[in-house]
Amino acid sequence: MREGWCAAVWEVVSRRGAGVGVVSSVMETEQVQRISRALADPTRLELLERIAAEEEVACAALAETACVSQPTVSHHIKELVNAGLIEARREAKFFFYRVNRRVWREYLEEMRRRVPARRRKS
Repeated sequence: MREGWCAAVWEVVSRRGAGVGVVSSVMETEQVQRISRALADPTRLELLERIAAEEEVACAALAETACVSQPTVSHHIKELVNAGLIEARREAKFFFYRVNRRVWREYLEEMRRRVPARRRKS
């Protein structure tokens, strides 16, 4: 069963393509919103943290240690993929995930631009 749901996530990744929605180093509002929504869910944030803690994480390892069902993990992985936060790699019948550091960096830069730490003086 695990192989099937990992394959379903891979299908989303394959259809998504390489584009992440970044135009001339300024992230589009839609992309910022998609990432922010993805990060707002505690389970997705936990999955992202687990993936970010290593170079890459096997799909099966995420499912085995998750506190939610496989279909729920699959849903959350799809949301992280659709937000551009993680990338998938397929090796034979196994799937591996890693954080898309470029998108993460651009998101943080965009948030700093949109919500500066200090108020700008006029």
